[in-house]
Amino acid sequence: TYISKQITLSTPATTLKQVVELSLPSGTSAVVKYTTDGTTWVNATQTGTEPVDENFTRYTFTSNISPAATTFRVRIDLSVNNPTIRAKARKFLNIMK
Repeated sequence: TYISKQITLSTPATTLKQVVELSLPSGTSAVVKYTTDGTTWVNATQTGTEPVDENFTRYTFTSNISPAATTFRVRIDLSVNNPTIRAKARKFLNIMK
């Protein structure tokens, strides 16, 4: 699990776009989440995928936030069914508008 520090915005935002490159071999999974209140984690909605190379795929998630938020944190939960297999995440971008 990766959890970001709290990010404070100068202007309220209503849309969160998250982009991450994931390597998810068979038997692994990833859940991308965000929170605007610091306690309630919301699963992000996947809106696209794009192959990057033979191991990684770029996943895009877009979430509408209501009411508008001035703070947020993000997280990725990686899970595996077999301890000899490893899921990987890289290049985690978060854009608030």
